[in-house]
Amino acid sequence: MKGFSREQLQSMGFSYVMQHLEPSNCYGLEKKQQINWYTRQEKDLLHSQLEQLSRFIAIHTENPERIESLSLVLHRFKEIRGILRKVENAAEFLDETELFELKNFAIDMQHLIYEVGRINFHFDALAPLDMQAVIKILNPEEQITRTFSIYEEYSPALAAIRKEKKAIEQRIAALEEDASSLHLLRRQIAERERIEENHIKSRLAEEIRPHCQVLQTNLAYIAELDFIIAKSSLAIRFHGTKPNFIDTQSIQLDGAVNPYVAAALERNGKEFTPVSMLLKNGANVLTGANMGGKTVALATVTLNILLAHCGFYVYASRLDLPVLDYIFYLTSDDQSITQGLSTFGAEIAEVTRLLEEMRTKQGFCALDEFAKGTNPEEGQMMVKALLRYAEIHQAFCLVSTHFSGVVMEGMKHFQVVGLKKAELSKDLTVKTRQFYTFLQDLMDFNIEAVEWDSPTPKDALRVAALMGIQEEFLALVNEKYKETSW
Repeated sequence: MKGFSREQLQSMGFSYVMQHLEPSNCYGLEKKQQINWYTRQEKDLLHSQLEQLSRFIAIHTENPERIESLSLVLHRFKEIRGILRKVENAAEFLDETELFELKNFAIDMQHLIYEVGRINFHFDALAPLDMQAVIKILNPEEQITRTFSIYEEYSPALAAIRKEKKAIEQRIAALEEDASSLHLLRRQIAERERIEENHIKSRLAEEIRPHCQVLQTNLAYIAELDFIIAKSSLAIRFHGTKPNFIDTQSIQLDGAVNPYVAAALERNGKEFTPVSMLLKNGANVLTGANMGGKTVALATVTLNILLAHCGFYVYASRLDLPVLDYIFYLTSDDQSITQGLSTFGAEIAEVTRLLEEMRTKQGFCALDEFAKGTNPEEGQMMVKALLRYAEIHQAFCLVSTHFSGVVMEGMKHFQVVGLKKAELSKDLTVKTRQFYTFLQDLMDFNIEAVEWDSPTPKDALRVAALMGIQEEFLALVNEKYKETSW
């Protein structure tokens, strides 16, 4: 997918969602592999895709058994594009297996048209086309069957040759003495039969050739239908909501969930805390404790914005946003080992690309703990500069950071509640091996909007005190807090 590495898609949870997108056949699978996100230049197509999906989900919810019948038919379609290329190449004829595949494709297409008619669903610019003419070519007998052979109905000459061959075979079977001359005659007749069958195969290819465009249209229809069923099933499974694309200078995300993280938490008997944020067009900063869920929050916001732009339902109770030109996601795990860069070097390489996007386009970017790999003074200055740049160019920029003093007046400031409201007893002792679980249970992962100049939470100091670190050390740390702003 453009603009994202495999690792980024994995870490934000997009790959997990795609693992649960399950087309029935190779055509739907190819659509899945081609998934990309729509830009502002393609917003009409994006709106159309979402409207079609919305209509289909309503039908799917009301008629799950009919969608199941559709899926069963779609599952039968095999890859025939190679066969069609042979048909279009007049120099080649089809073998019996290929003709069998085409015949069954046509029969299945008729069944599909019937099943689609039962749910009364129509794509905006694509409709299935009748296959009766192809079936008639490949099924000359009155009764339609799924088998295929070179029928004698195709050629009186073939019928005569086969009758002659059968008579010779009966004479051979009745003779007790040497029948070598009859065997030779049979081989000669069989060769005439083969030549006549090849003539018929060539003629069948010629008769099918005018229908290639109909077949190609139906392949496109099968792909779209299979894909929209998979998208609909995904939305229903994870309780998705239709994103609302509007002309707005904000992004409103309520009750957002990351299915990837939620599944991991569920395995450990825990629940995901939904993410709600109102992002301004400009700098938005998320601060809070380590282990407080900042990384998960950024991944969740980015995941849902990306899914919306790919034409999917989102995992939130509400998402209002404009159609964007770019979506950018950078986490501290995106080290570019193959380029021989440090974590910070890899970040700068990516941010260089981002700054050019910000300067010329409208989009969204999420950066998790940007510049934490360099010294704190420089890191703090770089984060402040990035946020100011986002303000100047009016980019939807969401940055998580542990640096203090980077949020400037006019910027949106969010904080993970973290341990701020937790009641920690000084007498409480926790074994080191249990401490992480203990903190996770105490941590409040909700995000709240705070004043731009609200101080960064000092949860690290509280955690150190809770673990019983020496009072003298804590006093020295407090002195340093008073001396520096980072």
